[in-house]
This record gives sequence, structure tokens and C-alpha cells, in this order.
Amino acid sequence: MSTSPTELSGESGSLKKTFSSMSLFTLSFGVMVGSAWIVIVGDWFGKAGPLGAILGLSAAALMMCVVCLVYAELGARIPASGGEIVYTFEAFGAAPAYWVSWVYTIPALAFTAFEGIALTWMVATLVPGFGTSTLYHFLGFDVSAGQVTLGLVITALMMLQNYFGAQFSAGSQKLLTVAFLVVALVAIAVALSKGNPANITPLFYSANPNSHWWAGALAIFSSGLVWFSGFQAIPPVIEERNDDVSFARIARVMVISIIFAAVFYALVIVAVGMAQPWTGTLKTQMLTAAAFGSLTPGGWLAKVVLIAGAISIVKVWNGAFVWATRVILVQSRAQFLPRSFAKIHPKYGTPTRAVFLVGAINFLGIAAGPGAILPILDVAAICIGVVIASSPIVLLALKLRDRNGSTPSYETPGGIPTILVALLFTLALAIVACVQPFFETSAGLPLSWQILGAWLIVGLVRWVLMRNSYRDSSIARRALLGAIAGNS
Repeated sequence: MSTSPTELSGESGSLKKTFSSMSLFTLSFGVMVGSAWIVIVGDWFGKAGPLGAILGLSAAALMMCVVCLVYAELGARIPASGGEIVYTFEAFGAAPAYWVSWVYTIPALAFTAFEGIALTWMVATLVPGFGTSTLYHFLGFDVSAGQVTLGLVITALMMLQNYFGAQFSAGSQKLLTVAFLVVALVAIAVALSKGNPANITPLFYSANPNSHWWAGALAIFSSGLVWFSGFQAIPPVIEERNDDVSFARIARVMVISIIFAAVFYALVIVAVGMAQPWTGTLKTQMLTAAAFGSLTPGGWLAKVVLIAGAISIVKVWNGAFVWATRVILVQSRAQFLPRSFAKIHPKYGTPTRAVFLVGAINFLGIAAGPGAILPILDVAAICIGVVIASSPIVLLALKLRDRNGSTPSYETPGGIPTILVALLFTLALAIVACVQPFFETSAGLPLSWQILGAWLIVGLVRWVLMRNSYRDSSIARRALLGAIAGNS
């Protein structure tokens, strides 16, 4: 049975305009800075030392700032929610867009699961006895009844908030981001004032005797795809921006959010390094909290760090949840997923069925426990690398195709040369992200590649079954682009 554009458009409905510039900043920054500054810092120190970690993160941040300019022009050319999926569909058609969307789904959902796992883990650390009742053992870690229950409760709250309107998500995101910055910056200031600069040495270090600090810095550089990719949460909500938010302003918001995140990570690294001699503490869980706690009587500053961390995780979780639901919405509009997931609530203007799907997958990820954190991050880094690298390619294709067309309201500063630089940057990040897991495992195929391989096989089977429906992709294009498709 065929579906007309009108029917599909009516099923998709329209999203409410909710996001101001500040809302977009808190969404982007909020997704970038979560629990890594507490959970992963020890790993950074062990791979490259404090200065090596800062260099790796700074290089990644610089590259991502250039990439943001590309995203802003793509948004100006195609002002429809969906980000890379929509951009690829418009430039290259259904098949490439399908594969971009299939790969894109992993990081969008992975962030929600990662933050849910980190929150339950952090609460178990903050509240003695919280995680003592073990339900099962998975991927080398115990998973407790308390962790699973808390994950279920918070996931349900996320679903309710996103069901009743993006204004609730955007408002809570602002509140959580401000609260986090106040608490975290106070903790960092106290740690810097009490720390000893002599403790930060060695500046470059590798805990692995068979590796070098620069190899660790390269690994951190590649993981910057995860730590600075929060700006990708903005393109999927482009349709929901306020009318006074221009694409030049969106570009500034993206860049500023990355700079804020890079400076924050650097301050944390310096504060942890100054707190105490650190080479013998790398196996300490949540090194940032332990290091800060060593500076104060009774370790009260560690509690402050964990409270800030809990706020930050909820903040990232909230932003990632919004991001993931919009990714599902766009895939459904393109008919890559069942069209029912594109249904918008007539009163609240939210993709309610996408909300339920993301919530269910989110809880399954939380149930996997802390052992799933590193595999999730590795797979997400590979997928983000591939997806981000597609954007400069798409923009080059669109600019070459539309050379005699109208000029968009925002263009990448520097034009083609800047886009080529962004392409080289993203390809470098993508290649490093793809090969890095092989350096982290002694034998066999890394778990991250096993997960990705299985996902790609499922995607291939699904595409083979559905590809005949894309002999005429005009209906899906109209559903994705709305009025834009009608004018082209």
C-alpha cells in the first residue's frame, strides 16, 4: 500500500519551537561534559600523563571547532531536524543516508546508556551500602538491585519529561547546567588552592611499559570524538529553535560550548595532578573524587565532586535523551524505521513513541552495568568518527552541485579550504578511532568491533529487505525536508 506525502507529513506532525541560544548551548555543553572528568581521568593520566592528556584533548577540541563551522552551513542549507541523516539523504540519496543513520544510532543511544550506568555507579560510591545486593555479574562487574532500580526510576522520569514537551527538557537542562558549573567550579577552585604544583610531575607518562605517552595522547585525541561531540545534539533539534536564532549564532554556540568543555577538562586535570603524587593512584576508582578528597579533612571535597558529578550525569542524560529521540524520529520520517515512531503528540509536540523506544533501550543499557562503559565508549567513538567525517563530504557535494543556486544565510568562513581542513581532521579522527581498539587488546577482535560488526550485519539484512521501497524516495524526502522539498 502506497503512502502519500500528505499522509506521511500528517503522521509526522510538527515540532514546537522551544530552543533559544542559551538552551542550545546548555544542550551542547551539557552533553559534552558528563562523568568523564570523574570516571575516566585516571585512564587519561595512565595513558599520557597530565600534559599529554591536555594536549590530546586540546587538539581534538580545535579540530571539532572547525567541524562545527561545516555543520552550521549544512544547517543553513537544510534547516530540517535530523543532522547528518538529512544532509546525506539530500546530497546522496536513500542508501548512503540509511547507512549513516544506522551507524549514527549507536552513539545517540550509547550516550543515554553510558550516563545511566555512570549515575548508578556514582550513587553506589556516594551512598555506602547502596549497591551491596548483587543481582548478577556481567562483563567483570557486579550489578546490584539498587543500581537497576535507580536506573529504572530515573529512566521513567526522563521519559515523562520528554513526553510532556521539549520545554521541560530545555528548562531543566539550563537549571542542571548552571547548578553543575557552580558546584564543580567551586570544587576545582578549592583543589587548585590547596594542591601542590610539584605533584603534577611527570607531565608525560605511560603506565604501559610497552607504549609511549604520545601513543596515549593519540588515543585521548581520538576519544575527543566522544568528549566534544555534544554539539551534534543541536542539528536534530534545528526545527525546534526559536525564530531569532540565526545559523551564525548556532555556529558560535557550538564553538563556545567546545571551548568551555576543553577548558573545564584542562582545569580538572591540573587540579587532580596537583592534589597528590598520582602515579601510584591510577587504579583508584573515580580518581578525581579521591584526589580532591585527599585535600580536605574527612574528605568532604570528594563528596562535593560526587554531587557535582551526579548533577552533571543527569544533565548529560537529559540532553542525550532529547538527542536520541530526535534521531529515531528522523529515521522514522525517512522510513528507515517504522513510520509510527515519527508520530508527534498533537498537544505536547513531542515524538512520544520515539521517547518510549529510547527509554526502553536506555534501561537495557543500564542493566548491563559498569562493565559496559568502556565498550560503549569505544563503539561510540568509531561511529561518531564515521558520521562526523561524512559531513564535510556532504557539504562539498552540495556546494559543487548548487554552485549557481542561492547563497545560504550562513557559509563556512574560508569556504572550500576550511571544509577540506575539516575533512582531513575528521578523517584523521575517524581512522584513529577505528584502529585504536586494536592497540588496546592483546589478541583477537576487540569487543567494540565485535559489537559494531554485529550491528552492521543486522543493518545489512534490514536494508536488503527494505531497499525495494526506495526506488522512489520522494515521499521519504518530503517527510524529511518538509517545505524545503516542496520548493526544490
